[in-house]
Amino acid sequence: MKANSKHYFLVIFGILTLVIVIFGYWFVYKVVIGQMQANSYAIEKLSIGQDSIKQQQKLLETEENTTEKRAKLLSYLTSDEKVLDFIKAVESIAGQTSTEVVLSAISPSGNTNKASSTISYIKIRANIRGDWTNVNKALFLIENFPYSISLDNVGIRLSDKNKWELSLDINALNLN
Repeated sequence: MKANSKHYFLVIFGILTLVIVIFGYWFVYKVVIGQMQANSYAIEKLSIGQDSIKQQQKLLETEENTTEKRAKLLSYLTSDEKVLDFIKAVESIAGQTSTEVVLSAISPSGNTNKASSTISYIKIRANIRGDWTNVNKALFLIENFPYSISLDNVGIRLSDKNKWELSLDINALNLN
């Protein structure tokens, strides 16, 4: 048999074509995998961004919904301008309850610096005298003041015949 050179050429050309096709397939496979990874990374970042936007919208909504409550909360604090009103409110208990109210000490205390404002307490030492019902009514009114207060050293004793004396420290939160 005679060897035909055309057959060798076709076999070499077939093997070379197979190698090129395999390399092309491998190249396309790597490009597609890289594109899928890039797309999944982009989708993940987009999802994180959307979650961040949703959380920001939720915070803004919460801020809008609590505007009135925050304003009301600030009204419970006595500011420097409202300290005199607070003292007058304590003194007005005498007229509302038919008792005698004596304020023996008024002093600021407990400063705590926070960012741009200072929070402190206005301490008032009060003695209230009257009959049992009116003294209890005065205590009830003080407990229900529209201010952020705490009561310390509360004591009720019989001072004179049918006269009771309520002594207490009123600490009102003050916002400077």
